[in-house]
Amino acid sequence: MCLRLRSDSPLFDKFIDGIIADRTLNNEHVDKLIDRMEELILKYSDKALMAYNKRLDNVTSRLLRIKVEHDVRGVDLRVLFEIKTLYDRILRYHSSQLIRDVFYVDKEGVILGSVWKPLSSIGIYVPGGETTYISSMFMSAIPARLAGIKHIYVATPYHKIKDKRLFMACASICGVECIYTFGGPQAIIALAVGTETVKKVDKITGPGNIYVTTAKKKMFGRVGIDGLAGPSESVIIADKSSDTQQVSVDLAAQLEHDKSALAVLITKTPKKASAVRSNINALMNLVPSDSNIKHSWSNYGLTIVCKSSTSLYNIVKKISPEHLHLNTSNAFEMMKWIHSAGSIFIGKHSPIAVGDYAAGCNHILPTNTTSRFSSGLSVLDFMTRKSVTCLPTLGSLRSISTPCIELALMEKMDLHALSIGCRLHAVNNVDR
Repeated sequence: MCLRLRSDSPLFDKFIDGIIADRTLNNEHVDKLIDRMEELILKYSDKALMAYNKRLDNVTSRLLRIKVEHDVRGVDLRVLFEIKTLYDRILRYHSSQLIRDVFYVDKEGVILGSVWKPLSSIGIYVPGGETTYISSMFMSAIPARLAGIKHIYVATPYHKIKDKRLFMACASICGVECIYTFGGPQAIIALAVGTETVKKVDKITGPGNIYVTTAKKKMFGRVGIDGLAGPSESVIIADKSSDTQQVSVDLAAQLEHDKSALAVLITKTPKKASAVRSNINALMNLVPSDSNIKHSWSNYGLTIVCKSSTSLYNIVKKISPEHLHLNTSNAFEMMKWIHSAGSIFIGKHSPIAVGDYAAGCNHILPTNTTSRFSSGLSVLDFMTRKSVTCLPTLGSLRSISTPCIELALMEKMDLHALSIGCRLHAVNNVDR
């Protein structure tokens, strides 16, 4: 049974804060496990990876890396064509994010600019379990290729992939160089530190469970990461015009991701909230008792009734969700007031589910309220910006030297001041 809340309840804010905190608690046991994994992988390299494969996944193969080759024999071409459609849509969207180097000359004659360069290599983590998230590989590999990255590697529990030929064909389409045949936190550590077989990368992207996310957190600094993705979050805002059945299915669909998925309905209409709860509760009778949907609905399913638009926007800001669906008659107007959401879906024909696959926007998004200060994965995440400064003449230097020298002396950086001043003094001596 989901939780029913009213925004004007005395303890509403504390309750929401508690729900958010409950989903983001650090796990000391997991931290210690990752530390031990790192220690063993640094010491024993590939042997440690093979041992973890055997212990955790009962995989005895010593094959840790497979070179990606383009081979569509045995692949269902109809499925491959549909996947290529997804690829093309993601490619078109991310192509709009490409940026050019920029230079300009200011009034003092100083040349300033920015130069963008791609990273050298990335590792994409593709989770494996009951299903393999080919879409997640596309979401990382496509913007990486557009950025100009030459070496793209994928790590995934390869033995769990049912259609290996299809996965290999998709990896080839994405420009993946090789597949590392293991997953889990050991894959993250190996990509970050390098082993005999695994090449160290500049950045790691892709979602994962608490073990994978903790490993990314601990490896950050040695390697770049896309973010610390937590359990999925979705907020749907509905009004009287919203189709109750569609809203119910949309909300329930977002519970499929994992057992800590947050699914929230916000509305000003109490009857709408009651009808949605009733529909989803009926749906719960049709799913297995141990399913992600049933567990998440019981623990992290919320319906919230608001009295005012101000209250509604404040709740969205507090949650700052990964996904936000504005299923209302004035959705575009509402969007102007939304400042914290990873990805926004507008109107009744735009379910969040399309964003996971073929809409085009990236589905690797900030979670745990981090959309307040971060964004979804983009081409720019695979590039670095280099600042460029050029003072082409002595006049350019002289025009900005006085404030530089004064500030350097004020901050007790005497040699900084001398570094600038000696150039002016040397020229004056030459002039004499």
